[in-house]
Amino acid sequence: MLNPLTYPVFRPELENPSNEDATELFRTVLVLATDWLEPGDLGEVVRFLALDEARFLTGAAIPGNTGQISRG
Repeated sequence: MLNPLTYPVFRPELENPSNEDATELFRTVLVLATDWLEPGDLGEVVRFLALDEARFLTGAAIPGNTGQISRG
C-alpha cells in the first residue's frame, strides 16, 4: 500500500502532490529497480527465517527497503 504522507516529503513545492508527482523522486533513493515491494517479497524473507537453515541468524536486522539510501 502506498503512503500518501510521503508524497509531500519528496515534492514539498506542490500543495497536494500525488503518487505520480513523487514517483520519479522516489526512484532516486532506491538501489534496486523497483518502485515498491509487494507483501510476498517480504513474506519470502519471513519464510526463510522460519526454516532450520536460518537457525544461526540471531539479532540480525534485515531491512526490506529495496536498498533505500538515507537522505540526511
